[in-house]
Amino acid sequence: MNKYSFLRPFTGMAGLPTQAESELDEILSQIDADSLADSFFDCRKEAVALSENNAPAARLGFFPEGFYPEHAFFSPAKKAFDAAHIDRNAGFLAVLIYFSVRTLDIYRAYGLPESVFAASLGELGKAARAFYAKHGFYGAEDYVWLNCFLIPELFTVGSLQMRLCAFPYERFDTGFGILHQNDPVVQIHVPECADLSQSALEQSYRLAYSLFGVPYFFADSWLLYPPHREMLPPDSAIRGFMEDFSVIETDETHDYEGLWRIFGKQIDYRKAALPQKTSLQRAYAERVAKGLPIGSAVGIRYFKF
Repeated sequence: MNKYSFLRPFTGMAGLPTQAESELDEILSQIDADSLADSFFDCRKEAVALSENNAPAARLGFFPEGFYPEHAFFSPAKKAFDAAHIDRNAGFLAVLIYFSVRTLDIYRAYGLPESVFAASLGELGKAARAFYAKHGFYGAEDYVWLNCFLIPELFTVGSLQMRLCAFPYERFDTGFGILHQNDPVVQIHVPECADLSQSALEQSYRLAYSLFGVPYFFADSWLLYPPHREMLPPDSAIRGFMEDFSVIETDETHDYEGLWRIFGKQIDYRKAALPQKTSLQRAYAERVAKGLPIGSAVGIRYFKF
């Protein structure tokens, strides 16, 4: 029997094919994955100890920003991959899949839904398949971000990705209550191609409340940019998403680099003939043509249960 056959349910949940399994097995046979796993999860133990007076925090990885220092895990892992002549992206995919066994134990210990575990592990599979499409072998290019699903600190909840975090502002009146600095809020990340229909969002918020026990949702995103009200049609899913949030502050810039999210590639947006297949692309193409700024906003929403 293959030494790493116990990983098959996990590669299956991630949606990885047989070829990926063979590549991961080969990598794991050349490194001390258990030692790397010990380093990785020892950091989590320290974070939980720091959060012992906050039950949701201890349960769900309420970690200080930058808690995973380079020397604690990433640096030793890179050295191990380099010594074995393993591509770092491929190496990190292998060890993160290997770590998922312990991550599932954490989910079970705290009674977290295994459906959320499977969905979160699926993010690793999406990244690996995208990497394969570009390079011809399986890897995890954005491994610093992806490791957050394994700690676990970041969770795929319905159509959104979420984590528990500390409210960073001194004070804000939400209309439903006052939030103070360091109060727990659920931070939202909207992945590419997320379903932003009202039914999908409501399902995500309800599941998130059962997971985190916190009704306040915090986002710092280009999706909340207030001019979208004039730029996009009333039935736009982006407008539906942003209208649920009270804006705390807005940031604007004439640097158009962030438009890759809309046009799919990094180009000189001022000179290029921009695609205009969607209302969003047409609105931003017009904005670029007029030399208007683009931006983002920070917002908070209270989800009434």
